[in-house]
Amino acid sequence: MGYVWDQLLRALNTARHHDDEPTRKRAADRLAEWLQLATAASTGTVTVGSRSPLKNYPGWVTPRVIRGGFATGKAMAAGPLSDTEKSRAQHLKIPATRQALFASYLSDEGIAELLTILDTGDYSVAVPESAALLVVAALIRAGHAAAASALLAEITPYADRLKFSPGPGTQSQLKPGQVYRYSAKQVAASLTAMKPQRQVEAQREALTVWLPLLDRARDFWVERRDQVTFSAQDVTAARELVAAYDHALRQAPYCRKYRSEKENLPILIASARIVATNWRVGRWPSSRVSHVLSCLKPPAEGLRQEQSRIAALAGYAEIGQVVADRVAQQRPNEGFGEVDPLLTPITAVEAQGRVVAGTPLPDSVQRRIRLGQAGTLPELVALGLVPSAEALAELLPQLTALEVARPYRDPALGRLMAATYVAFRRRRTLLLTDLQSQIRFDELPWVRAAQANATGSPATDTGELALRVATMALELFPGTILPNALIRELRQQFRAAGIQVVLTEEIAADIFTGRFRPHFVVAAKQASQLLHGSVYESYFGLDYLAVNRLRDEDTAGFGRLCAVPASGQVIVDNGRMIERQQLWTTHNLAALAERVQPEGGWLPLAERALARCGELLTLSKTQERGKATVKDAAYAWRQAVFFVAMTESPQAAIQHLAGLPVAAVDPVRSLVADLGRAAAGHRIVPFTGWVAGRHWIWDLAQ
Repeated sequence: MGYVWDQLLRALNTARHHDDEPTRKRAADRLAEWLQLATAASTGTVTVGSRSPLKNYPGWVTPRVIRGGFATGKAMAAGPLSDTEKSRAQHLKIPATRQALFASYLSDEGIAELLTILDTGDYSVAVPESAALLVVAALIRAGHAAAASALLAEITPYADRLKFSPGPGTQSQLKPGQVYRYSAKQVAASLTAMKPQRQVEAQREALTVWLPLLDRARDFWVERRDQVTFSAQDVTAARELVAAYDHALRQAPYCRKYRSEKENLPILIASARIVATNWRVGRWPSSRVSHVLSCLKPPAEGLRQEQSRIAALAGYAEIGQVVADRVAQQRPNEGFGEVDPLLTPITAVEAQGRVVAGTPLPDSVQRRIRLGQAGTLPELVALGLVPSAEALAELLPQLTALEVARPYRDPALGRLMAATYVAFRRRRTLLLTDLQSQIRFDELPWVRAAQANATGSPATDTGELALRVATMALELFPGTILPNALIRELRQQFRAAGIQVVLTEEIAADIFTGRFRPHFVVAAKQASQLLHGSVYESYFGLDYLAVNRLRDEDTAGFGRLCAVPASGQVIVDNGRMIERQQLWTTHNLAALAERVQPEGGWLPLAERALARCGELLTLSKTQERGKATVKDAAYAWRQAVFFVAMTESPQAAIQHLAGLPVAAVDPVRSLVADLGRAAAGHRIVPFTGWVAGRHWIWDLAQ
């Protein structure tokens, strides 16, 4: 529980001391969640590391999970009644309880209502549990009363606590195959959360507060340049000037220039402060004031008016707030079929405050709106809306959902299963121990019941979709390992198509127990068939014959092949062992390479992976803690070596890489040279990411 207490203390410190109020509020919310987890773990209501972490619920219930994969003890489908539920209870004149609402749906009228909702598509599935009663209704209509009864028997014990009914919503208007990164609701929240840019606000503050105050201070002393003493009126004017400056110090925090004792305005104010407190002074102005006045010239005619006009223009955050209202009028739970109408200038109806009609949307606002644009996956890639493998993984559940719906002859039930799948993929992964696996989609009771009674033909396109996505991931992000979210989706697609592809997930070093599951052994043995005798095997010092001698279930033997000398740093040693496993298995590259062929061949992928490695190594030198970046660079290098091994002539490929600009300087030059020596049969020290202490790769860059 050391990690939990560390996160709790971090949240506490931020909630107490951070300068930004919204940040303090978010930290306070996190603090409450970590306290809830600590209490639940200490009382035994949560079992950390279990696939069924909630003591009072089965594993299929969606738990509320926070950073690190920890379940807090709460279920996502629990909590207070929504306004919609309260309104329904009031309309039906029944108690406003989950139990009563659940029972109301099981009457003839309730089943009819559910079927109407199912057929119109006017519902939302926020969490998978929201689909359960709709499945019950669909089963009853299809004549599968026994299956509906069995499903009810499984979920009814939790009906007093969990919401099994759908939320309000409307049927999607997007075309089949269209996906989006952000829903309208998410885009609106992003726009609302925009903060003023400090530099812009500093400029606005200078134009509206400090420069007029500087003019006022200059005029005060110019008018009194030759005075020997000061009148009561002079003292009053000095006091008003000083008061205005002190007020500005409290209300205008962005410009630090006007607070420094060496700057013109503070010098003039300091002298005015003396007059305001002791007006019987000697001859004025002082030499410092005289010097400042000689340097300050009256502003050019019209300059202050133009500056005031500029300062009156709306900031990006203000425009974002106005446009958020525009976006909020779209369908909240999906992206935009048409994005251009949302990018038009501010209308007269929308204008408010400094945001005047005709104000164009700045690029920063437009970029946030475009994140909600819907289109086919290739279209979004072409628009630059899929910047990483992680972003690609975010989109895949929407595509997989189309294939999930395909086996159902009842299109309404198919749409429901698709929506349920998308909701299930939003379920955060749990921290698991003892080689347990995450809950699968088909373990949800209502999904299992629906699948058992599906009468349509099985999905046929998921395999093709998986291969297209896998190819796209390799071609778009050759220097990045496949993220776990993407691996999960590819597994689902290959499994649905009946294609046997063994994919391996990335294991977190801080929870690794030193054991691998059997599919890691199988993946390593499959890689050996492709890479035995290759430059990949020789560079990393592997012996694929040793892997081939293992039985598929010999996880202990595979663990010995991945073992590393102990350094005394547990997490580092875990990371080194995990990375050793990734070397043997190629972390999914070999499994995919047998089935995909990049359009331009493997050499361009090697070039780009090498470039990514160089970028990361350069970045790591500027970071205070750059070891994580070095680790990512090592992963990119491993992928480059694999792509070289896949070319028709690895020696020619290595020579080609050596001639690239990125390989002209160390450390990349030394890496490519070592790869050439390994290909010639020499033993070298391979570049890997996890090390104890300072990484030797930095010494090559001196």
